[in-house]
Amino acid sequence: MTKTSRILFLFNHDAAHQAAHIASLAAEVANRDQAEVIVAYGTDAIRQTVESLLPAGAAQRMTWTELSLPPLTDAVLAPLNKLAPVRRLKRLDQHLDLFASVDLIVSPERTCLRVKRKLGARAPKFIFVPHGAGDRSVTYHPEMAQFDYMLVSGQKVVDEMQAHGIISPERCDVIGYPKFD
Repeated sequence: MTKTSRILFLFNHDAAHQAAHIASLAAEVANRDQAEVIVAYGTDAIRQTVESLLPAGAAQRMTWTELSLPPLTDAVLAPLNKLAPVRRLKRLDQHLDLFASVDLIVSPERTCLRVKRKLGARAPKFIFVPHGAGDRSVTYHPEMAQFDYMLVSGQKVVDEMQAHGIISPERCDVIGYPKFD
């Protein structure tokens, strides 16, 4: 079977707990062998966390790409990163060519929309997987409407996203809570 698309799963957050929100989705897509799965990660610790969440053999079916920064840039940004996500933002800026080379980016956080704005017409589609188990109070931000599609945990999230004007029902699917996987 020929792989027809390139799907990037973005693990750019500095907190390892974010990995559990999309790691099982990356494994499922890789298991289907219909697309090239690229795992882009911000730090070695995040990569180790993602790998620990994957079923046996899944990591070998994925392309792993570190979103590295030049050492001097990383060192200069380190103290500022305690105040704002400057490393995360710089990693996005530094790797725009990678992001432009894929068909789809899946992310559990909205910082990635910076890539969409910077790439403009060259930008791939963006899928958001919000946090939460499906029947909780959901956090909204107007930027969330910029995602092309959402994979959400429950109907309540769909209803609340629609009520807040974030997304229409045809632009999202209920998939359950991937973190449970």
